[in-house]
Amino acid sequence: MRRTLTICLGLLLFVQLPVLADNADYLERLIRYRDNVDFRFRDRILSPLNETDRAAFTGLDYFDPDPDLVLAARFTGSSDRSVFAMPTYDRRTLRYSHQGTVTVRLGGQTVQLKAFRREADGGRNNFLLVPFRDATNGTETYAGGRYIELPLPLAAQPVLDFNRAANPLCAYDASYACPIPPPENRLLVPIRAGEKRYRPLTP
Repeated sequence: MRRTLTICLGLLLFVQLPVLADNADYLERLIRYRDNVDFRFRDRILSPLNETDRAAFTGLDYFDPDPDLVLAARFTGSSDRSVFAMPTYDRRTLRYSHQGTVTVRLGGQTVQLKAFRREADGGRNNFLLVPFRDATNGTETYAGGRYIELPLPLAAQPVLDFNRAANPLCAYDASYACPIPPPENRLLVPIRAGEKRYRPLTP
């Protein structure tokens, strides 16, 4: 039975946050987050890895935390949130709605990223998905791009944290259905934050 990836995100308010990634509490929370991800990857039930790779797993590879990539943002809701068929890398589709646009200042420029919500048959996800691609894809990071999740309801001061950028699960197991980042979410600059490319032991 094929498994389906359900990652979604979306939001932000548009000033760079000068404090979060310099703050010891933030760094501690980021380390705990990454430890929890590694725990799931080691778990026999939760892990997306096959048995051989899971047995050899020692932790995901990350870029060092970058304070300049912890960004406050502006979220602009979409006027059309109708459900559509989002293409995936395995040539299927998943039901998503375009919830709005995230606007941030990145590398001295204003950048807009579309945010989506999974509309599953059993209910709606409680987070928005911001899938994106950047200039590191295929070399330092997964060729298909990465995802950031934003929990719902959106915070009063939403934050887009590229240090939590994650590979889609199809980077670890091709049986997952992973949404393809839309062309509008292609960043021309390298984002050296979050998860790096995973190199499995088995093909």
